[in-house]
Amino acid sequence: MTSRIQFNEELGRLHHDILAMGSRVEEDLRKALLALKTGDVALAREVKASDEVVNALQLKIEDQAAMLIATQQPVARDLRELVTIFKVTDNLERIGDHAVHLAKAARRLTEDPYPRSLERLERMAAVDVSMVHDAVEAYLDKNEALARQAAPRDDAVEAEQ
Repeated sequence: MTSRIQFNEELGRLHHDILAMGSRVEEDLRKALLALKTGDVALAREVKASDEVVNALQLKIEDQAAMLIATQQPVARDLRELVTIFKVTDNLERIGDHAVHLAKAARRLTEDPYPRSLERLERMAAVDVSMVHDAVEAYLDKNEALARQAAPRDDAVEAEQ
């Protein structure tokens, strides 16, 4: 029984780290969007610097999950949970990379402004921020209804492109 308690404690730590990673990615998206709106180059640089932290969190979480698989030999539900952690962190890292790309665009636009409105892009980014927040919350709380509400927003963003 002690190994089960230890497993659950480790899983709790992984969930805490996923929340930290998701919160950072969400904040980076917000900062990148604000940098785009305001032309704040320093804020765009913060997003770029934060990407290293996001990448480090991904590696830390995935290493811990792999260690749990190797040492605890989880089966069924627990193994699915650990495999899902790899997918969640991979997607959060990719979203963080998109925030960096948005921040780079914000920096370039301060030097050479885009001749048209960026409202559409701003709407897409705002939807993305709320979707990341709700998706991480749904995963950690095991809230299927919230996950189902967040998923169609991706289609709304795709429709804006």
